[in-house]
Amino acid sequence: MDITYQSAKEVLAESGLLVTSSLFPSKGQGGVKTRIEDLKNGDIFIAYQGVRYNAHHRLAEVAGRGAGLVVLDEKKYLSTFSTPYLLVKDSRKAWAFLASLGWGRPEKSLTLFGVTGTNGKTSVMWYFKELMRALSEPCLTLGTLGAYFPTHHHPLSHTTPDPPELFEWLAKARDEGVTTVGMEVSSHSFVQGKIAPLQFAHTFFTSFSRDHLDFHPTFQAYQAAKLGIMNQITTSGQQWISSELARDQDIREALPEAKVYDEDLKVWPEKGGSKIEFSGREGFIPAMGAYSCRNFLAALRGVEALTARLVDPGIWRTIAPVPGRLEPVDPEGRVLVDYAHTPAALSAVLAALRPHTAGKLWVLFGCGGDRDRGKRPLMAQAAEAGADHVVVTTDNPRGEEPQAIIADILSGFARPKAVIVEPDRRLAIGQALALMGSEDCLAVCGKGHESYQEIKGVRYPFDDRLVVKEQLRIL
Repeated sequence: MDITYQSAKEVLAESGLLVTSSLFPSKGQGGVKTRIEDLKNGDIFIAYQGVRYNAHHRLAEVAGRGAGLVVLDEKKYLSTFSTPYLLVKDSRKAWAFLASLGWGRPEKSLTLFGVTGTNGKTSVMWYFKELMRALSEPCLTLGTLGAYFPTHHHPLSHTTPDPPELFEWLAKARDEGVTTVGMEVSSHSFVQGKIAPLQFAHTFFTSFSRDHLDFHPTFQAYQAAKLGIMNQITTSGQQWISSELARDQDIREALPEAKVYDEDLKVWPEKGGSKIEFSGREGFIPAMGAYSCRNFLAALRGVEALTARLVDPGIWRTIAPVPGRLEPVDPEGRVLVDYAHTPAALSAVLAALRPHTAGKLWVLFGCGGDRDRGKRPLMAQAAEAGADHVVVTTDNPRGEEPQAIIADILSGFARPKAVIVEPDRRLAIGQALALMGSEDCLAVCGKGHESYQEIKGVRYPFDDRLVVKEQLRIL
């Protein structure tokens, strides 16, 4: 969407990002681009430091490509080009504000519900969508599983989309008469400024443990990003945290006004789910384990706060299970697929399944390549502590050698010789299923809802749920 140079300057000044600017045509306008190859005559080019390269290095090319205005945040590059410019404090945040401007600032017309946390974001957002649907309250939800409108669904490029895509979805919600939007908010999106123009009516913080240290320089920086998301609320907004986080002194001190959403939650395992009780209310939900129930309760608190309506327990039992989150894939419910790919999530999955397991508890997992190597032995420790039998295989090896990843994982086991190792994930699943007893339970972890396996830059079709069903037919 084209925007005028003047309106771009005004919105960046209003946001507090503008440092200084050159003179430029008062009536100029163009689209917003971040790739030099995409520039057309009159476009606004945003230069920022990316993960792999710094676009400031190529500013000498922008005039020849037709750019009419440059937005940059590194002053030393001003001498490398002659195009009119806006010097800002943070180019990535400027990108988000200009993307919002291009779509008519849709966030101003919406009530936003945000969820962050190392684990639990996707489940909370799914339950939020399901509860809003049950109440006939139209909403849009954005996250790992995609963009869900009341009548249609679309895949997303990232958990929290890049600014052009994000604000386009928000504009579609506004244009379709949807006034409530639920969003999974990743720590990456905060650091990269994607959500800079947004203010949430409610922010929920589900959990915090080691993850994404391939992106964040330190554990403390990762925590700071999560806290930054929580503080991005309206003046009348409400922060919510789990009882687990409320016991963390640093988080409690950083979020002194936050409410604890699951303080009095009690959970009992039942066939196909759990009975929950809290605040004098009780009912059944189709979810296993205390952590799943906490995620449901976060969504319930959010829905009831936003709609000012109590959701009857009769509705709770009707919600659909979260895809790829402790999702049963066999008729008996003894084989479940879960996205758990952190030590804390893996521990929680195994703890959730233990009360539902009459025999032995099995777990199959791997670790992603080109990601935090330090958590690999920690995943092994979580598996060994929580399961009776462990199968180690590949996840998404990406550019790494699978055997090197597996070696890192095996270093964390106290009894590595007791571990079954099969690098081929399909064969590993078949082997685990063949060895299971009739009363045993198997958790296939790491990929959840994903429908591919990424090896050497290529994504091959691979869905754990389909592979389990295929292998069961073979057996």
